[in-house]
Amino acid sequence: VQLGKMEEKLKEVTGLLNSTQEELGTVRGELGRTENSLQNETGQHNKTAERLETCSATLTYSQTKLEKLADVTRRLNETEVQLGKMEEKLKEVTGLLNSTQEELGTVRGELGRTENDLQTETGQHNKTAERLDTCSATLTDSQTKLEDARTFQNITRWDVLYTTPYFNKVFTDEHFQQLTTSWDMLRE
Repeated sequence: VQLGKMEEKLKEVTGLLNSTQEELGTVRGELGRTENSLQNETGQHNKTAERLETCSATLTYSQTKLEKLADVTRRLNETEVQLGKMEEKLKEVTGLLNSTQEELGTVRGELGRTENDLQTETGQHNKTAERLDTCSATLTDSQTKLEDARTFQNITRWDVLYTTPYFNKVFTDEHFQQLTTSWDMLRE
């Protein structure tokens, strides 16, 4: 009997063993599917981590570019302010240039008139210089003749009237008296 009970128990254990093996096969199948899912999820996770790293690098790069853009914008604003100041200065300098050009036109007109006056004066100066040269030549010739005539041999008592006290004087009563006295002395 015991052997029969043992056989029954053995059958029961064998049935349990078979059902356990079937469950084990099912669990192994589920485990395989779970491992496949886990591998898929791990792959997805790795791809997501790579994308996240790429996004993080892109975000860092974008932040750097944004900071550079802010700096460039600040410098652009400063440049625009400077440009405005330069435009104002340019208007001021242009106004000065225009007034200077007007003054230059006036001065050129005055220069033209002055040049004409200078040409006229130069012409008159040249004529005067020619007359002076003629007079100088005549004077030199007259002085030469006078010096030749005044040599000691040619001096007469009348030559005293050509001396400074008598020559080129205004004829007044007093001068007349001096001349009369001198002539009287010469006659004697």
